[in-house]
Amino acid sequence: MPPLANWMDPVDVEILERLADADDPVTADDVADALGAGHTRVEDRCEELAAQGLIQPVTHDGYVLRPLGEDYLDGDVAPHLLNGPEE
Repeated sequence: MPPLANWMDPVDVEILERLADADDPVTADDVADALGAGHTRVEDRCEELAAQGLIQPVTHDGYVLRPLGEDYLDGDVAPHLLNGPEE
């Protein structure tokens, strides 16, 4: 697991990895079911990951991994370089 940015939740990496393994857009509900995580939690984290540019919403509730997300998973982007939510 890559190191987490200070604003990230451990489930964020699992979400990113799930999207990395998918050929098509994946819904937050599908991710939640696959991870055995709460649907609301995964939906909230997907919204935050999208706001940070790591994933892209492409359909109603469907997401794909963006290049920044791929780079983060590959270890090519240090977590401290990810901006995080605005206060």
